[in-house]
Amino acid sequence: MPYAILRFKKCKSGGVGTCYAHNERKKEAYKSNPDIAPERRSDNYHLVLPKQTYPREVKRMIKAIDFKTRTNSTVMVETLITSSPEFMQALPPPKQREYFEHALSFVESKIGKDNIIAAVVHMDEKTPHMHLSFCPITEGKKGMTLSGQSGSVIQVAGHFSRAYVGAVAGIGARRVRPYHQAQAYPAVAV
Repeated sequence: MPYAILRFKKCKSGGVGTCYAHNERKKEAYKSNPDIAPERRSDNYHLVLPKQTYPREVKRMIKAIDFKTRTNSTVMVETLITSSPEFMQALPPPKQREYFEHALSFVESKIGKDNIIAAVVHMDEKTPHMHLSFCPITEGKKGMTLSGQSGSVIQVAGHFSRAYVGAVAGIGARRVRPYHQAQAYPAVAV
C-alpha cells in the first residue's frame, strides 16, 4: 500500500532565498542533486504561482500584519508533498495532478489560502513531488503573529498527517509513513 508523504521544514529569513532558487529552478545546474533532469524542467508546473520572489513576498506578508521578527524567527515553512515513488510513477500525469490539487486544497484549508506563497510541482526528478511554501501567519493573543513564534510548526505536522491521508485517500494513498521509516525524507515526514 502506498504512503502519503507530507514533510515540513521551517525556514529562517536566510533560508527563504535558497528555497526560492531550488523550487523555482533558478540555477542552470544542480550538482548537489543529481536526480534533477534539466531537460525535463519544462514539465514542472505551478498550482500557485508566486507573486514575486519568496523573500520579497515573505517580507510583504509580515509587514502587512505589522509584526516584528527576530533573527531566529521562522518566517516561512516549506512543505514537501508526495507519495511512495512506485505509487507516483504508476499514476498517469492527470491523476498525479489531481493528487497534488487535493493536497493543496487540504493545506489551504488548514493554513489559509492567503498565507500560501507558491506551490510548484517538480516533474524533473525521480519522484514527482510538490513544494508548497507558506508564511505561517496565525491569529495570536495580541493579533496576527507568526506561528513559529507561538508554537511549533513541527507539532502541527502531526495533526495534519491524520487528516491528510483522508484528503488524498480517493487517489489511492492510504497511510502516512512514520518519521522513523522515512529515510528518503529525513526532515519531518509524517
